[in-house]
Amino acid sequence: MRKGLRGLSGGGRESSRERRARRSPRHAAIAVALAVATSAGLQFGSTAHAASRTVKTTRLEARITQSIRRKYGVTVTVACPGRVPVKARYRFTCVARLAVGTYPLHVVETDARGTMYFFNHRPLRVLNSAKVAAAIEHAVRMQRQLTVRVTCPSPILEQAGLVFRCVARGGGARTVFKVTEQRGGYVRFVGQ
Repeated sequence: MRKGLRGLSGGGRESSRERRARRSPRHAAIAVALAVATSAGLQFGSTAHAASRTVKTTRLEARITQSIRRKYGVTVTVACPGRVPVKARYRFTCVARLAVGTYPLHVVETDARGTMYFFNHRPLRVLNSAKVAAAIEHAVRMQRQLTVRVTCPSPILEQAGLVFRCVARGGGARTVFKVTEQRGGYVRFVGQ
């Protein structure tokens, strides 16, 4: 079973009401834009090691995780290099891991005291897992006249080419659906 969805709204053309709902911050976000280049100047002077002049990045990881969760309601796990040199203009990359997909965050030290900021010019967008699950449930109901309950991982990075699996349970059976993200917020799914 295959289904193409625009913005996870059930396929086809979007009505103006659906477009307004999709843009509404109160709506269960179809795509949540996350510009992580916010005010993220961080001082890490207390964790710098005098002899080696390095800084542990555990506080930076926690700060990025908290910032993303607080501002956008997205739970991620952040991984940075374990120690980095304390050096002005030193650059490195941390990675935010979602349930499906990873998002790089660029980090720059602004001075030789360990003050850092993080950013990514490309916004972080996530799919609405509940809408993907609802679309699969609807397709099964229409094609097989079965009522199923579908669960999908969450959060899912919106990125063409990512593949993940959702599980449908109902009618005494369990079916796995392979979901492939397409460009522009479309997804395709097929029961396996």
